[in-house]
Amino acid sequence: MNLPSALRLDRRDFLMLAPILLLAFFIALIPKLSYPYPVHVDEWEHLVRAKTVLESGVMTVVDPFTGEAVEPSLVGSLEAGFHYFLAAFHAVSGISWLDMFRFLPGVLFAVTVFLVYLMARPQGYGWEAALFTCLIITTVGILGPAFLVPVAMGLLLLPLIFFLAFHFKNRWGYVLIFVSFTFLLASHAPSAIVVFIVITPYVILRLRNDFRHGLFLAAALLAPVIITLPLTFELIINTARGLLTPQYPLDYVEVPQQLAVSYGILPFLLSIIGSIALLVKGGIKNYGIVFGFLALELMLLVFYRFHFGVPLLYIRGLQYVMLMAGITAGAGVNTILKIRLPQHYVRRFKATWLRANTGKILAAAVIAAVLAIAIPQRLETPYYRMIDTEDYQAFIWIKNNLEGRPGRVLLDPWKGTAFVALTDRYVYTRISAFPTDTDEKAYDFLAGGCSDTDFLAENGISIVYTEHPCTSPDLIEVRKNVYLLN
Repeated sequence: MNLPSALRLDRRDFLMLAPILLLAFFIALIPKLSYPYPVHVDEWEHLVRAKTVLESGVMTVVDPFTGEAVEPSLVGSLEAGFHYFLAAFHAVSGISWLDMFRFLPGVLFAVTVFLVYLMARPQGYGWEAALFTCLIITTVGILGPAFLVPVAMGLLLLPLIFFLAFHFKNRWGYVLIFVSFTFLLASHAPSAIVVFIVITPYVILRLRNDFRHGLFLAAALLAPVIITLPLTFELIINTARGLLTPQYPLDYVEVPQQLAVSYGILPFLLSIIGSIALLVKGGIKNYGIVFGFLALELMLLVFYRFHFGVPLLYIRGLQYVMLMAGITAGAGVNTILKIRLPQHYVRRFKATWLRANTGKILAAAVIAAVLAIAIPQRLETPYYRMIDTEDYQAFIWIKNNLEGRPGRVLLDPWKGTAFVALTDRYVYTRISAFPTDTDEKAYDFLAGGCSDTDFLAENGISIVYTEHPCTSPDLIEVRKNVYLLN
């Protein structure tokens, strides 16, 4: 197979890319610069489920957190592909789980930025698009590339699919698109839907211009959906019914105005300039990028303004808005680079050098301003931390010293997911999205000085971890904050 010219990189390409890829890695590392553990509850949960896959080889019918039996369901397996990826990466690389969750997001984000470069380079704005892709934010509400979560994988696969569609008009390209989209569908269905929406305008344009290529692209994207239809049909129908019911954004999720400020007003303005420039320049690839971006924005606008749609598509779709904004902002900077002073100014002020470098000066000033604002903003973004060093040391002590002790563990439900991830022990309850009745019972027990030891026996609990003093004589403190039921 002959490689397309887009894959033939020279020394200049690598010199331009190196600092940009380092910036991407640094941006993704920010939440964990001084914190060696997973940050978001979703990260801890994916760690547990990946370990479960590695140990059992399959997604079990037992809740990996509480040990209780659960009914197998499609919804519970919608991110299985991502868990298998994590398990395989850990097994092959030998990297510890904690190091994986600390550093792998940066690697994946750097790969995402590199793929954006490959996609946009033949159109003339590769390094600019790569640079502005680095600005995608990560928050606890909409997640992002700094967390090891499925949406980060979707961000990587979108430019990959675009690149393959742009430059591989052969069976290998279609097979790779099919495999990539199948993996995304098995890892994060909302991301797969968003990617499908973004890529569809390009496919339609190709059907009109190059019917054979467009048809094979459509087949590569639709085949995974059709193959899985017998399993997903009921879920699709239920989701379609939900489209008729008004939905509202969650309080902790950024609305467009907040996102514009967090991501950066200037990059969004550059994105508008770049989108216009791509439309003026023309070409199916440029049209495909801009129309795909507009289709995504339209979907989010319908949900935000009219409250019809799928909330999760809105929440995760915001990440893809920033990805597409970064790509088109790169085209905007490239447009600025081409600015030249009018000839009569050159003759009047004898500014030949200034005319030749006007665009470079303006682009450098814009990039400097964007980075001067964006990097401090991202360094100051607040993130919660589920455990601290004292918790970690206690959890590891329990794992190493109480391995043979039967029974579940009761602790602050907010720390329950992290506890399971570090100890491989079941807990009585944990908070995943919001507190439940069992969580409230756990808090009541701990707040009452652990006096109701019948509650422990009734729920198969033999270990209690709490910073509150336990006053019951039936509980023996074997380590600071660690109690055993006598």
